[in-house]
Amino acid sequence: MVRRPGDANWQYASVLRARIERSARQAPPPTQAQLQAQPQPQAITHADSLVTAARCMSDALRSAMAVVDHMNAQAARQQDERRRGRCRRESDRHPDDVAFE
Repeated sequence: MVRRPGDANWQYASVLRARIERSARQAPPPTQAQLQAQPQPQAITHADSLVTAARCMSDALRSAMAVVDHMNAQAARQQDERRRGRCRRESDRHPDDVAFE
């Protein structure tokens, strides 16, 4: 099941694939004039490749750090919740706390 951005409902990938293939078969092939009118792709230099790879690695690292920060915050919140109420360990109880509970 796939839910594309902007779609309200989930759809099977096979349905989406069939729609794409059907629309590709119905569209007429491009004419020679249309092919020549399209801009030619620019040659990629080694420097461009390195810049692109560095940007990709930077984005991946930022994403990983965001996940780690989220997991740390979630673990801290769960640890705090675990120590409340009936889930508290006996070793967590202090003699002074018993009178207030």
